[in-house]
Amino acid sequence: QTLAVIAILLNNGYALSLNDIITASLKNPKDTKRSGEIAETALRFFEQRLEPLFLSEGYSPDIIQSILLLSAEIPLKEIRRRLQAVKEFKGTENYNDFLTAIKRVKNIIPATAVPSLKVKLLSEDSERKLYEKFTLIKTEIGSLIDRHKYSEALSILSELTAPINHFFDNVLVMDKQEEIKLNRLALLKDIWALASSIADFSKLQ
Repeated sequence: QTLAVIAILLNNGYALSLNDIITASLKNPKDTKRSGEIAETALRFFEQRLEPLFLSEGYSPDIIQSILLLSAEIPLKEIRRRLQAVKEFKGTENYNDFLTAIKRVKNIIPATAVPSLKVKLLSEDSERKLYEKFTLIKTEIGSLIDRHKYSEALSILSELTAPINHFFDNVLVMDKQEEIKLNRLALLKDIWALASSIADFSKLQ
């Protein structure tokens, strides 16, 4: 029965996320701790049933995990489109180099919040060029995601590979000056957030 519901939502174009479905099913979605616990349990329940479905369609476990982590927020009908886009991206010559670069970003950024990026503190040529490239593609990628053009978004995102590598080769992220260090981490966190709006690259191999 659960798989039947999922199939209907996946195949009939309903713009509903798992959170939308779960919230609507709760009588009092804003009611205290209990509703939150039920919602979390329901979310895990649905995700556990989505994974074997997509495995049966030929998607690898790492691709599935990279998208399922976003399934709470994105419409279910978009999950398969994202899976296919990432699968195709993995087959390109740019994939491995980009994955290595973006994982370097992920591995250094803190889980805690940092102050917002201050452009005036970007003093090194490599960090300025990375910021300029990031700024140049950010709006375009957002527009492509809004139009469900995930393959095109991934292709443009991969243009960050060289600037990221150049940044790490020439810039000391953990600078002695705390303000400089935090500003560089802020830039990297912004880049990771942009990449994560398409897929969780930390799950990909």
